[in-house]
Amino acid sequence: STWLPVHPDHGVRNVEAQLEDPDSILNLHRRLLAARKGSPALSLGEYRPLDELPDGVLGWERTHGDDRRLVLLNLATRYEFVDGVHGTIEVGTTVHREGEAVDGRLLLAAHEGVVVRPA
Repeated sequence: STWLPVHPDHGVRNVEAQLEDPDSILNLHRRLLAARKGSPALSLGEYRPLDELPDGVLGWERTHGDDRRLVLLNLATRYEFVDGVHGTIEVGTTVHREGEAVDGRLLLAAHEGVVVRPA
């Protein structure tokens, strides 16, 4: 018995379970930290908000020298398309999108976010 109450879901909501799930918030944070460490744009770069995005989509560009990244977040509860995106998804809220090429039109699921390395 512990002196503090334990959440009833402690058997499935714990670090061990998160480590085993590639799409867990723990593993997403690890991938985001690795991307930030490997990119001067993400760690030191200038911030510029992206204009003309669909309703519910928030986006910005980070640049430092020749290094650039686009960050796009779909805050809506529906799919959204973002036009004019060319590059490779470096980090996504779902790991299966990482490495995916984007050639002009990016489809974002509801509540999905990506970091894109522009082409």
